[in-house]
Amino acid sequence: MTEAEIYQSFDSRVWAKEFCDIFERNHGFRPDEEWMISWFANALMRGYDEGPRAAWRDRTAADWLPSEVLFAFAGWLTSRRERVTFSASDDAAVAADLVAQFMKRHALVDPREGWERQIVKDVGGVNG
Repeated sequence: MTEAEIYQSFDSRVWAKEFCDIFERNHGFRPDEEWMISWFANALMRGYDEGPRAAWRDRTAADWLPSEVLFAFAGWLTSRRERVTFSASDDAAVAADLVAQFMKRHALVDPREGWERQIVKDVGGVNG
């Protein structure tokens, strides 16, 4: 197998065999190839898994879809130990403070002027 073919392979058996061949040539004995297969399988999968993680980490708040922000906020709220209640009967400052904390933690920009005019309010359950 050529060097180029090896580098294009995602098969742990190919990598383990090549490693064991080179090791044996250089050190005079052959490592356990089955053990090396499991090692390379784990290493290759770790590298494979890192791609999407790195792509997600490199995203900024500007890259988030509105739905992602909403679900992230809901996830953040439900992961907190402190219990919070939201409704028309409760103090809205608590909700506003939590939104501000979430925005700061995730480097979100402040809303545009007039953003509140875009809200469809649930007045008396009519819009629910």
